[in-house]
Amino acid sequence: MIRQISRSLGPTEQALWLHDQAHPLHFVLTAQFRGDLDPVGLAQALDHLQARHPLLRVSIHTDLSGSPYFVEGSAPIPLQVLPRLHSQHWQQRVAQELTQPFDWAIAPLIRIVLLQSPGLSDLLMTCHHTIADGLSAVILLRELLTLMNQSPLPPAQPLPSALETLLPVQEPAYPVRVGQTVLARSLLWVKRLFQPARPPFHPLANLQLRVQSGSLPPAMTRALLRQCRQEQTTVHAALCAAFLLALAQQESHLHSLHCFSPVNLRPYLTASLAETCGLYIVPARTTHDLTAGQTFWNIARSLKFQMTGQLTMEKLQSACRQIQALTAARPDPHTLLEIFTDNLNSDLMVTNLGRLDLPQQAGSLSLEAVYGPAVLSGFRQERVVGLATLDDRLFFTIVCSKSAGDDGSDRWPEAAVQILERMLAPCQPEVR
Repeated sequence: MIRQISRSLGPTEQALWLHDQAHPLHFVLTAQFRGDLDPVGLAQALDHLQARHPLLRVSIHTDLSGSPYFVEGSAPIPLQVLPRLHSQHWQQRVAQELTQPFDWAIAPLIRIVLLQSPGLSDLLMTCHHTIADGLSAVILLRELLTLMNQSPLPPAQPLPSALETLLPVQEPAYPVRVGQTVLARSLLWVKRLFQPARPPFHPLANLQLRVQSGSLPPAMTRALLRQCRQEQTTVHAALCAAFLLALAQQESHLHSLHCFSPVNLRPYLTASLAETCGLYIVPARTTHDLTAGQTFWNIARSLKFQMTGQLTMEKLQSACRQIQALTAARPDPHTLLEIFTDNLNSDLMVTNLGRLDLPQQAGSLSLEAVYGPAVLSGFRQERVVGLATLDDRLFFTIVCSKSAGDDGSDRWPEAAVQILERMLAPCQPEVR
């Protein structure tokens, strides 16, 4: 029998739990298969995943002081099987999933949708962000494929620790107190003036989303990697540069743009978490002047330089102390969303899963594509790019907010691909 588990949410988990109550912060990873995915076999595989990963069984409760903690439930992972109506059906369903919040008091905080048509299957995995990050979803997908290949999984894992407990201990040169952090100062200022919290920027009742997708063919993806090495930057930085330039071309009034990138924190932690489902990311925000004279590769190198500077152990420790100070001040969800938006609001969010280590064959199924993570940023304008590379093919997912009367003329994703084409070999990407 699975034992009951319980631990308090760590500061980052608690911050995202609060954020999610004001504006949804769960995410969706989509896997496309050629072949017929058996729903019965999938349900059995999900049971095995749930038995192996404790956070796939939990809900969130609060104690008398309002502090949140995880509690295990016994409900299976919800699986909804629907007919796959057309090639873009999964995009419409992703938009629907993003605007459907979890009830965090009811376990589990993960759900699956399977869209099926003869010979083609789309698997949508939606996770609450307190229990998983994008790489956690990749881990779960890899283990699903392992089970579909009739191979056993490793033994069940213990309840994973919060990321703050896994950073190497390092005394700050200048101790950070609650009143000394930008976030905490903003919070205390709001509380001191007794100002009511503003509503979230995108009330769900009025939030409409457009989800687009596309891919770069293997030849172009490999050319991008080679050129990035020559230019002494990263693929992530180059892709961000392309999307930023495309956005600046469409929004001519924008000159100084901010780019927000969640960064995988696992390599910096004291425990090995390569197969662990949990929340292990840290935000990085970069600023770019896109006035005349800035070249594509200069923007990419600047982004890499800025991100590297934010990932020193001292900066990571400082960021964790700021989050800890913020949650210790017990903000309400809308106040926390205000503070996050005021300090981290960006014109573009780019979340990159990197090169995926996934088997591409599972019995009679062939893994054709992985899209995501698709997520909402909570910023004033939703512009989110999810990136994943599978077998030298780079897949991207775009999530944008749209207003009433929107004619779908938002073309910056296509413009970004065209910019990459001009910078690389004349390969034709597939965009749909």
